[in-house]
Amino acid sequence: MNKDTYSKSEIDLKLQNLENKVDSQFTLLNERLESSTKHILSETKNMLNELQLAQYKERETERKATNKWFIGLLVTIGIALFKLFFP
Repeated sequence: MNKDTYSKSEIDLKLQNLENKVDSQFTLLNERLESSTKHILSETKNMLNELQLAQYKERETERKATNKWFIGLLVTIGIALFKLFFP
């Protein structure tokens, strides 16, 4: 014969079991979200570090080129002044 009624303790036990399952699933979901967030933040930090390094290298290249132009300009002005004062 099929039992159509449940006692209060059986209902409480089933609800407690359901609550435990839901809590464990939310805990698992929260851990996964935290892990994903940490991974995304780590990847973003790595990308920003790579970008910063690339920008630093580009600035160094530009600085070297500017120094070469400046030295060339000084040499040219020096030669022009030398020819002007010592013809």
